[in-house]
Amino acid sequence: MKYAELYNLEIVKIHTELPTAWKNLSYPNALSDSELSDMAWSGNAGYAFYPYAEIIPDSNQFYTLSDVVNVVDAVNKTVTGTRTANPISDLNAWEIVRSMRNNELTATDWTQLPDSPLSPAKKAEWAVYRQELRDVTDQENPREIVWPTPVA
Repeated sequence: MKYAELYNLEIVKIHTELPTAWKNLSYPNALSDSELSDMAWSGNAGYAFYPYAEIIPDSNQFYTLSDVVNVVDAVNKTVTGTRTANPISDLNAWEIVRSMRNNELTATDWTQLPDSPLSPAKKAEWAVYRQELRDVTDQENPREIVWPTPVA
């Protein structure tokens, strides 16, 4: 579980796990959330560790994620980090589609070499697949590409 280290309700650091030693404490990871939420008892007044959750929206390669915006909830003693998904332009989406297509074409180049171990029939199947890959950019919407099925 992630924790936000706070000082006077301002975020100092986001920890992927509680440290094994912190200031004058050994093994703060053995403490309860209640004990962590107010560290005054340990001589570290103003400090607290709140559970941290990051909310990442569902996205795909056609979105960029914003920087995290962290919100401290002092009542519930939690910190939530939120990102927003920002759609990219159609031009950039087509660049991604072409890159994905080109990577698959490169990965299947071997199927068309003269010394390929494939039978002429399999080689022909791969040639059709590779042409279907080249044709994906003829589709209208880069966000709804129907990709051809690779040869089995």
